[in-house]
Amino acid sequence: MAMMAFYEEFYGSPSSPHQMGQELLIHIEKSYKQIYALFSAKSDDRFVFTSSSAESISQVSFSVYKNGGRLTGKNQFITSCIEDAAPILSISKLEDKGCMLKMAKVKDSHVTIDSIADEISPRTAFVSLSFASSLTGVVQPIYEIAKLCQERGIIFHVDTSSALGKVNLDLEDIGAHFVTFSGNAMHAPVGTGGLFCTHTLQNKKVNDVALSPLISGEEEKLHLRGGTLNVPLLIALGQASLEAHENINLYCTEVARLRDKLENQIKAAYPEAVLFFHDQERLPHISCIAFPGIRNEALLYALSRKGIFASMGG
Repeated sequence: MAMMAFYEEFYGSPSSPHQMGQELLIHIEKSYKQIYALFSAKSDDRFVFTSSSAESISQVSFSVYKNGGRLTGKNQFITSCIEDAAPILSISKLEDKGCMLKMAKVKDSHVTIDSIADEISPRTAFVSLSFASSLTGVVQPIYEIAKLCQERGIIFHVDTSSALGKVNLDLEDIGAHFVTFSGNAMHAPVGTGGLFCTHTLQNKKVNDVALSPLISGEEEKLHLRGGTLNVPLLIALGQASLEAHENINLYCTEVARLRDKLENQIKAAYPEAVLFFHDQERLPHISCIAFPGIRNEALLYALSRKGIFASMGG
């Protein structure tokens, strides 16, 4: 609802000097503050409003190549095999420019600090990981890996989409140089996302990598993303950030309790069900369960008949 007025009444361009355009500035500033508050971000952390985490990750990967690896010869990029498609595909597209994609090994759905260290070489420029797995919910050892990257002078990127609004996130504590997310992961509209270029990047142990735009354009986004600012979607992302921030304790406690109750009742009703990673640190809203002896298609059909809409595949 928060965004509708900006389609119907306040539909000017914020880069225009007329009254309708200038009236938007206070609303834009309010939305940015709501997004910053969700991440406990500081004023010198730079933010780019994007369409998704996929766009944000592509912009980060391109920037590290263009302003770092291409100039220094550091052409090795590291991620893991349990990442979503965006980091793997965005880095893969740089292979024809001489970059090398390395996959860190995974143990019990964890990317260990040792598996990252094993892949690091003098030519490593970039490590890209998710805060937690969107499939299993297992939280990764991001803080330890961030420290390793700082010590080795390597740019570190973390995607927080699956954890957004589910656990407390603090940019400074995460310790990454770039942090990305998709807004629809916390019930903002599809087509919203963000990219933080954190003040951690100013650490003198890391070569400064400037953020480059994927789409060249206007000054209103600091030349970091072309096209007129989509004010209604930004307003919606700000409102979703506010609501996520206000309800974070509910997710950390009550939603985790409901997740455990669901898993226990499934296990009681179908003892053959296998609960994965329930003894590890997980996000409060994700369960990973296998149902031996039941075909995927049959289960999807039965769930659909009950008004539960699931899908197959990644």
